[in-house]
Amino acid sequence: MERLLEDLINADPKQRVTLSRESVDLAELVEDCLRDSDVAELHPVHTRLDPVVVSADRGQVSRLVYNLLQNAARHVPAGIPLWVTVTQSEQGAEIRVEDAGAGVAEEFRQQIFEPFRRGPAVTTSGAGLGLSLVSRFAELHGGRAWCTERVGGGASFRVCLPVEAMADA
Repeated sequence: MERLLEDLINADPKQRVTLSRESVDLAELVEDCLRDSDVAELHPVHTRLDPVVVSADRGQVSRLVYNLLQNAARHVPAGIPLWVTVTQSEQGAEIRVEDAGAGVAEEFRQQIFEPFRRGPAVTTSGAGLGLSLVSRFAELHGGRAWCTERVGGGASFRVCLPVEAMADA
């Protein structure tokens, strides 16, 4: 219940959220999130975790990654492979959680990041806050979150933190 209340508060764009920035190695953070979640019990998980250090709020970025992992675990049938990636490019640090499932129809890819919005075929439980928090936390760091089709089929959920955020805290 406490986590749901916290999620409701954090999902409200009118709420002022203070970032507590520190140097965060995204590869280590993602490894920790994978270890703490049950995703690997349900899916074969392939990783490419390049060491990328950003100045970020560790708690918010952990929640962001955890919500991406939980979203995949909840909406992709067990046994379907997942790919979890951390890379750095000229655009910034990119975190991806991809699957070989049914994917997300193009007309719903933006809507699913709105609070309480879920895709039309979703039959699992949940409040519809996870992806809205992913988007909110990315934006608070000056980045963005989006969904696209994965090469080879399935969904690709991505978060990019801008280059400006990649300085020592």
